[in-house]
Amino acid sequence: RSPVVGMHIRHGDACADWSRPAGCLPASSYLEIARKMQRKYGVKTLFLATDSQVAEAEIEEMAAGAGEERFDVISLSGLDRDLFASNMYIEFRVQMQLIDRKSVTHSTFLDLNLLADCDYFIGTFSSAFSAVAFELSISRKGFVPPYASLDIPWKPFRPFSPHPTISMQHVPRQ
Repeated sequence: RSPVVGMHIRHGDACADWSRPAGCLPASSYLEIARKMQRKYGVKTLFLATDSQVAEAEIEEMAAGAGEERFDVISLSGLDRDLFASNMYIEFRVQMQLIDRKSVTHSTFLDLNLLADCDYFIGTFSSAFSAVAFELSISRKGFVPPYASLDIPWKPFRPFSPHPTISMQHVPRQ
């Protein structure tokens, strides 16, 4: 098994969230970071967890582009990412029974566990999903793997300390 960089791009309901510090960055911003990891660590495989078919297509196209060291891009096959296309948070759509909770739960747990097993991580820590995947990765490995957050810095979750912190830190855009 070659080293794998895990990449989480949340472009669905999060793009409409005013509290996300960076909004929804283009897929090229994520791939730029992956290329830096590729040059530094020699990684050639990229696992992509995303709620956006557009982001998935863009990453696949750019990763195979001419003139650059290519990535082998893998993701959950057969997943209908249109399931996630909405400006309404997926959590609310599940509660309102607008989408199948089993499909959402299944793909969420698969992506979460596969991201946590990757050797490197790229995401946005304003996303609880990215933060949880990264912290699960640390827990499994016993060390902090190389990572990059495209918005806010990582802050460990410490629920039992005298001053609890949270990983998901929503900071209003300036």
